[in-house]
Amino acid sequence: MLTLDGSTLEGGGQLVRVALSLSSICSIPVRVTNIRANRSSRASRQSSKNSSNKSGSRHDRSGNRRVGGGGGGGHGGGLKESHLAAVNWLAEQCNADVQGNEVGCSEIVFKPSRKTTTVCARSVPTGNQTDTVADVIALQKPGSVWLIWQAIFPCIALRLMDHSLHEPSSRPTKPFRITLKGGTNVPKSPSTEYVRQVLLPLCEKIGLPKVDINLVQRGWAGSAPEIGHVELTVHRPNTRRSELSHPPPSGHHASRLLEPQHLLAPFTLSSRGPITHVVMTIVSGSSTTQSCLESDLRQALSARSLLSSVPVSVHPSSGLSGDERRLYILLVAHTSDGHRLGRDYLGTGRKVTSDPDRRGVVTEAVARVVRDFTRECESNNAGVDEFAEDQLVIFQALAAGATNVEPARPVRAQGSDLNQHPDRPGSTAVRPRQNNETGSLHTRTVRWVCGQMLGTKFDGHGGCKGMLDL
Repeated sequence: MLTLDGSTLEGGGQLVRVALSLSSICSIPVRVTNIRANRSSRASRQSSKNSSNKSGSRHDRSGNRRVGGGGGGGHGGGLKESHLAAVNWLAEQCNADVQGNEVGCSEIVFKPSRKTTTVCARSVPTGNQTDTVADVIALQKPGSVWLIWQAIFPCIALRLMDHSLHEPSSRPTKPFRITLKGGTNVPKSPSTEYVRQVLLPLCEKIGLPKVDINLVQRGWAGSAPEIGHVELTVHRPNTRRSELSHPPPSGHHASRLLEPQHLLAPFTLSSRGPITHVVMTIVSGSSTTQSCLESDLRQALSARSLLSSVPVSVHPSSGLSGDERRLYILLVAHTSDGHRLGRDYLGTGRKVTSDPDRRGVVTEAVARVVRDFTRECESNNAGVDEFAEDQLVIFQALAAGATNVEPARPVRAQGSDLNQHPDRPGSTAVRPRQNNETGSLHTRTVRWVCGQMLGTKFDGHGGCKGMLDL
């Protein structure tokens, strides 16, 4: 069994999500230790707990899957509710034996069944079924639904594409449907607006299935919390994944994990064209704040030389949040060749009780988001923005041939950041060495996980060898 040290590099939840996603797709047993160790705010974290059930999920009276229970985990390291939701859903799909699937656990063992051949069977119908039944994952707190999606989408996409490949053309595959309840606009995670306007179009561009999002209600964390509700439909892909004329040789690394037809086709996202227009999404607590934000954003964007002559429009999803403490802005640059670069800002939850309060909130929000957005746009060679880059690494690792996602910017030397987590006894993990690797810490962490689990080779600058080239 492969053991991964969860404190490596970024040392947060993404390492766990990617590891278990690959485990469920490739049937690789994995143990992750020191889960979210770099998120711990306490000297001693709750020790791992073992659970003999396979999914550990609970259901409410309406049949929605709920997770929770198990003490601890509210602060610092260990599994949180949203991580557990992803673990339990993946375990159910691949019939995995799981140990440690409790909130607060710092170690988990995930053993997928190698006999499982069809994932998402309930939602990818066969035979004479005419309707699909949407799965539901519901959080009790407004944890990010999009971090759950980060873990489960690769599994959904690859299995749906595989089902499409083997389904007779006279019987088209019906879409996969799932409902997620929790936070849609919460700190340190993608927003619904970013996922819909930036990330999913990029995923479709590299050959992944088209995904529709129906935002029933936004979910907010912080000083004005609220549970949100999104409905997702994953369609049958327009293009099939890689169909190779020559199978890999016997004993080839990739053939031990996935059949060639299970791999994605090679893709490249680099050397974008010029920016043709900018779309801004504004969600705020009142029409007055909304008007101030739009006016200031237009003025700030026009003052940047790179964007001074670029048309700016307002996205139709903009609107009122119902509370002045709930504020969100997304700026998206569209390029001539279909690339999208996004940067967003989530308000601090500050109250607005007067016009000076409003002016302060608006000024801070506009200055931050325009500054960060301009930096993304000034990266002339960037095919994707900083936050999309790490989301695409797992799909690079699952491609048949070479892929390239042009990095947004070189990483500054961080010294001990790349070498601060030595191997622990019993761990098969290796210690990353400092080099000139580009990409955010999240990006480098996902590359490391893929390398450990699949043997994937990254060049450290956006390029990746295909699994059949290993």
